[in-house]
Amino acid sequence: MDRDFSSAQRRRPLLIGIAKALAAIGVVAAIGWAALQMFGPSVERAEIRTAVVERGPLEATVTATGTIVPRTEQTLSSPVSAEITVVHVALGQRVHSGQPIISLDTRASELTLRTLEEQLAVKNAEMRSQDLQRADAIRQARSRRALLQIDLESREVRLGRLQRLGESGSVSESDLLEAELDVRRTGVEIEQTDAEILSLEARREAEIERLELDYSILDSQRADQARRVEMSTVTATIDGIVTSLVHDAGAVVQENQALATIAADDAFRVEAAVSDFYGPQLRPGQPARISSSTNEFMGRVNRILPTAETSTLELFIELDDPTAPAFHTNLRVDIEIITAEKADVLKVRRGPALESAGVGQVYVVEGDRAVRRPVRFGMSERREIEIVEGLEPGEEIIISDTSTFERLTEIRIKQ
Repeated sequence: MDRDFSSAQRRRPLLIGIAKALAAIGVVAAIGWAALQMFGPSVERAEIRTAVVERGPLEATVTATGTIVPRTEQTLSSPVSAEITVVHVALGQRVHSGQPIISLDTRASELTLRTLEEQLAVKNAEMRSQDLQRADAIRQARSRRALLQIDLESREVRLGRLQRLGESGSVSESDLLEAELDVRRTGVEIEQTDAEILSLEARREAEIERLELDYSILDSQRADQARRVEMSTVTATIDGIVTSLVHDAGAVVQENQALATIAADDAFRVEAAVSDFYGPQLRPGQPARISSSTNEFMGRVNRILPTAETSTLELFIELDDPTAPAFHTNLRVDIEIITAEKADVLKVRRGPALESAGVGQVYVVEGDRAVRRPVRFGMSERREIEIVEGLEPGEEIIISDTSTFERLTEIRIKQ
């Protein structure tokens, strides 16, 4: 007779099947894990660069590129509008102070000089003529004043006589009044003449002052023009190298037009450009390390200026030894501006895997493996970067490019 299976008996084959499937999956996973360990992502030791974390001092720096330029430059300008007759030097030539650079045709300037000298002679004659006329007018006024004084004294004598006669009734009142009026009139005329003399003297002094000022202006113009004529040969003002030159004989140049630039080659400084992103970190006085292909020098930031390009700052760096023999004009140099210093920090050599501050991921070498680990970086300089958190002294990390493994937590290192 048939029996019905219980529910437990019916589920048993299903559970056995599931158990077998899970066991198979475990075996496959174990095999996969073993295969991953044996054949998973790996890298040859020779293909990576590593660095060891260590303690020591560190400088935070801003890097820039720059050029060695002369500390002193002199631009020679044309003293007059003239034609260039002779160019005595060549571009790039070394010259000495006082050496002729360019000769100019100054015939027009000489004509202007003669005209000014003639104007000076005319002005001098005018000064003498005006002075004589003013002096003669003053002399005539003083003569009139002297005659009026005589008239006054004579009329005062007559008035006194009439007054005495009037006491005896021998003179009419009208004659006496007329005599008194004559005395008063003459006194007024004397006062007017005195005022005229003062006015003439003041006008003489003012006119002389005006003429002397005109003469002085003309004389200054004449002296300046004479100096320009004397400078018909433009000469070097310092020892150095000719870095720019108007070299076309026969060319006409204007007054104050630049003819040549001479750069002194006995002292130098550095001019550099850097992104304005670093502006808040930079200030005058910061030390700077300047490196060429063969030498290293120290200096300090002197000035920081914006440029026509809104995203760039121009730096002027004074060298501690501006006369170092290794310098020459237009030498390209690398610059590290030291913005901060720490005496004792954890640090490691920089590489493509360690490019910026903040939180990042690095691969720490542990035997034949490299394990990914989060790390926080601090300040940096061109060669090294600070480790703030995540690594210990003596640990070795991969500093070469690890972008191909950026999603892996671990990679094998083949010896």
